[in-house]
Amino acid sequence: MFLALHKNKLQTFLVAGLMLFSLSVVHTVLNTTKLSVLMDDLPGSIQGAKEYVIYVQCSLFAIFALLYRKKYFPHLMFGSVLVLLGAFVVFHLGVAQPPRQAAYGYFVMAQLWGPLSMSFLFWAVANQTFSWQDAKWAYPLLTLFASLAVVLTTLFIGGLTSLRHQESAQLFLTQTGYVLLGALILFAIAAWWAKGLGLHKGNVPEEVSFAPHTAAALVQPALIFLITLSMGVCTRLLDTLLKLQLRLHEGVQALSYMYFMEMYGYATGGVGVILFVSTFWIIWRCGWFKGALVAPLFTALSSVGILICAQTATAQGVLDFDNMPVLLAVIALQSMILKGLYVLFFATKEMAYIPMDGAMRVRAKLVIDFLCAGLALLLSNFVGQKIFTHLAHGQTQMFLGVIVMVSLVWVGSVFGLAKILPHQKKPNA
Repeated sequence: MFLALHKNKLQTFLVAGLMLFSLSVVHTVLNTTKLSVLMDDLPGSIQGAKEYVIYVQCSLFAIFALLYRKKYFPHLMFGSVLVLLGAFVVFHLGVAQPPRQAAYGYFVMAQLWGPLSMSFLFWAVANQTFSWQDAKWAYPLLTLFASLAVVLTTLFIGGLTSLRHQESAQLFLTQTGYVLLGALILFAIAAWWAKGLGLHKGNVPEEVSFAPHTAAALVQPALIFLITLSMGVCTRLLDTLLKLQLRLHEGVQALSYMYFMEMYGYATGGVGVILFVSTFWIIWRCGWFKGALVAPLFTALSSVGILICAQTATAQGVLDFDNMPVLLAVIALQSMILKGLYVLFFATKEMAYIPMDGAMRVRAKLVIDFLCAGLALLLSNFVGQKIFTHLAHGQTQMFLGVIVMVSLVWVGSVFGLAKILPHQKKPNA
């Protein structure tokens, strides 16, 4: 199949992969270094900086909404990333003792780098570059570039960790600054290559779901928002349930807890690799609709299965629901599989943007994947705190029921999108 790909399509894929690789390198570096610039007044300085994130996010949302022009959007993406990344490089290499205001600004923009450069800008350009059929194979494979960047950058930074403890924090920032400089050069090369291929002109999809500038055109982004929010809420609920189940078991010490979470992380990575292979096959062979249903159906059915089995055992007096060792293992497995299905979820979610009108497509991503990302995180934290309070009183069943209800909303949103997307009306879509 790959040998039959047109040369221009393969070049487009490689350019997009190189861009995503460089953006992911920057994201990994910033996640590691953003705390080191605010170490003097930890955690007070970090909490103070976090208060500005939502305000800056809303400001950037307004700026991009005002500056958006369909014809010049790729130029806006390339320019914004290059300017912001250049500022990060200058901060790392050129500021010996940054003032508090500069450190706050660095932390805030590092927090927003992922939602801005990757979730919004990169994928908005990708959605107007790849066609529906090309996205079926390209989107799952593009995640390989991001994963490779995270692994290589993490290994490199791990080698510099000793410098952060033995020498000054500035030396660590300088060393990682050269990594950012390399990412800047890679992104500039990819942008130059993209311009040579004419990718800055975008690609108009063959069909759109609705005529633009109509009330019906708002249905599609609303459903995409629901599936995005559902995935985030379900993942957060399962993570919180897993951690609190560990604490509910008597005799679980801090060292055992850390060891379990470390092993859980390794196992999640292994499950993710296995499910990635099936992701490509599911989307290409089974189509968008079946691929998009896998994650919500798994979450709903597995949660219902846990509830039925545990309630049966509890009713027979065999086990106490909140102290079942098997419950801990099952929730851990459920959480690992759901995280492993994230690539499948992400690819199908991004494909759902492609049949939109060009202007609606970009504005929908700006609202859903940039502005609402911060609001969804706040909502998830609020839900997590509520779960912590109620789980202390042994109400695990109720929150598994919440996961089931959210999953059903997720399933309904997928069915709604399947009726809207023009490609789903074709038998071989």
